[in-house]
Amino acid sequence: MKVPPQIVRLLIVTVVLVGSYFVAKSLLTPPTFGELGWYRAAALEELAQHKLTYAGKQECEVCHDDIWQMFHAGKHQTLSCEGCHGPAMRHVDDPENEHLLKPGSDQCLRCHQQNPSRPDWYTQIDPEEHLEGECIECHIPHNPTEMPEEEEASSEQ
Repeated sequence: MKVPPQIVRLLIVTVVLVGSYFVAKSLLTPPTFGELGWYRAAALEELAQHKLTYAGKQECEVCHDDIWQMFHAGKHQTLSCEGCHGPAMRHVDDPENEHLLKPGSDQCLRCHQQNPSRPDWYTQIDPEEHLEGECIECHIPHNPTEMPEEEEASSEQ
């Protein structure tokens, strides 16, 4: 019985494709892949060698207890300090030098600028109508529902 030429060509193409797959797999798969699951085991060692840039909220509490108390009394308590101030590890390592961002209105607007995709309960502002200067002129960023002391004194008179 003679095999049709189409079948022979199909078998040759299949053998070449399957063979190419196995050659590529052996050349491209990292040596430690699969040792600890579906990822490269060596990746753990490589990541552990990276220098830390984020310190975490708990590091801020150590030196800034007064701000920490105000922060936890306000609506921003679930946020990370580094979300507004940037990576803090350099500041933790060398507190004398300021390595943190001083947030301005642009950081506030990143979350609070009016956006129809956000839920209605989320505080949103239209900067053209609401903003006359910097947010910190009327709001304390760590607890935005509190007014700065100067305004409290003038509103009591």
